[in-house]
Amino acid sequence: MMRWIFIVMMLVGLIAACGGEEEGAETPEVTAITEVTEETRQEAPTGEAPDVNATVAAAVQATLEAQPEATNTPEATATNTTVSATATSRATVAPRPTKFPAHISVTPQPQLTATPRSEFTIGPGGGPEYTDGHYVTIHSIEDPVISSNQFLQPDPGNRFLSLDTEICAGTKESSANPYNFEFQMPDNTRRDPGIGVREPSLNGTQLAPGDCVRGWTTFQITDGETPAFIIYEGPGYKPAKFVWPE
Repeated sequence: MMRWIFIVMMLVGLIAACGGEEEGAETPEVTAITEVTEETRQEAPTGEAPDVNATVAAAVQATLEAQPEATNTPEATATNTTVSATATSRATVAPRPTKFPAHISVTPQPQLTATPRSEFTIGPGGGPEYTDGHYVTIHSIEDPVISSNQFLQPDPGNRFLSLDTEICAGTKESSANPYNFEFQMPDNTRRDPGIGVREPSLNGTQLAPGDCVRGWTTFQITDGETPAFIIYEGPGYKPAKFVWPE
């Protein structure tokens, strides 16, 4: 009898070592072995020891039948993760909108229109008169201008010539400047005035409403060259074109 109990205890220990249930919980295998052992003991004749081999074989068979089929649980299944080798393209970042200061609307001052004529002439009353009363006159042309100052001489192959110019303000303040005038040559190049040789020279000045200023505006051009036009362009006024006299 003691041998039979020892064998049963060994089977129970083996099953527990192979991963039985949590400690303290009776496994199905142990229950099956206990039932087979009890049946074998009851079937053995009185006074005789049970057949150990039969008992062991029956216990093993009961253990196999009682053991649940192995199932693949998510915890027991190894997950093979396939890592995509596709390169991740960089995310396209939309440009941030540029913050600009609040737009300040500036209304440009309209240029005042001259007397409706395409070309003007040399002499009193021949120049443009603008809508605010501002007007310009080229009284005469002196060509050439001979300088008595040895330090004020034209470059070799060139000559001085001067315009007798007058600018008058209209109903508002205006300005006068010799650089409001320029020559337009036959090839459409332009010539700016130079140093004042003919006196009194026209100098830059501010004009009160109704005020006028007059003076000579001197140019240097190549000998034998004659301008095609004289252009007047004052600040805030549309350009006016004077025809060079024949």
